Amino acid sequence: MADRDGRNFRSFYYDTLGLKNVEQKKALEILLKDEEIDVDRVATFSCKFSLPAVFRPHVWKILLGILSPYQAAHSYMTQQRTEQFHDLKKALIVINQIDSQNADLGELITKMYLMQEGGYRVNTVSEELKTQVRILHAVVNVFADMFEDEVDLYWLSIKFVQIQKQFINQWETLLKIIEHYIQTEDNSLWRHLQSLNAFEHLPYKRWFESSFSEDLPDSCMERIWDKVVAGSSRILGIVGVALLIVYRHQLLSIKESQAFLQVFNKPCPENACVIVASKAMELWDKHGSTINSEPLQVKPTQGS
Repeated sequence: MADRDGRNFRSFYYDTLGLKNVEQKKALEILLKDEEIDVDRVATFSCKFSLPAVFRPHVWKILLGILSPYQAAHSYMTQQRTEQFHDLKKALIVINQIDSQNADLGELITKMYLMQEGGYRVNTVSEELKTQVRILHAVVNVFADMFEDEVDLYWLSIKFVQIQKQFINQWETLLKIIEHYIQTEDNSLWRHLQSLNAFEHLPYKRWFESSFSEDLPDSCMERIWDKVVAGSSRILGIVGVALLIVYRHQLLSIKESQAFLQVFNKPCPENACVIVASKAMELWDKHGSTINSEPLQVKPTQGS
């Protein structure tokens, strides 16, 4: 029954996209075959399902605007992006900013981005650009395990960092999502965090401005970032919920808010990243269909 219900749900979802009786991979192939790719439909697919790894670079390039929705323009745009990559790299070698033989990939790409943004033409780099470069370095270190081609790695990394600016006005909503769903999923943990005023002291700025790439630096986050690239910032709130739930035993033992903050003052180890990412996807499957429309209200506790 569960399997049949699952298939019925998928069939219904594909019907809403104009697709019938096809599996996820085939559905995505169909979406990507159109001469003019429907970016909105691809984004909807990415928000609902995890992308097959073989399609991820291409889909991300479409969603991030690295490639045009028009198939006929792909070869030209790929050529232009490749030439720009090599021009930036050569320029850094000329001005002795990198060693052409032994350049660290993270250093190379951050310096290329700094040059692209005019960072070498001014005496003082803006704080915003410094922040982007810091985040970019963290992103590149993770994306290097996801994308083999260095040109793809450069463009996907910098476009991923740039879209984070679009989410800044959503941070307050993301914090509400964290508190709302912690209360829904683990009321005991929520009560404890409330008693310490912990929700007011989460390192949310670091979490959200990098889509957790600095705190969960592992390629297992690729399924989460599929949704981010598709434009869904709210999954970042769900990742925050998952992170707190995974660390619940450690958090419940804390008696002071300052000690609470120390739990998240360094990146999570790889095994914890995998658990957090899996928990986040579980919560997204459970709540994703309502999270964009459900009122985010925290219920008062008895006696409060």
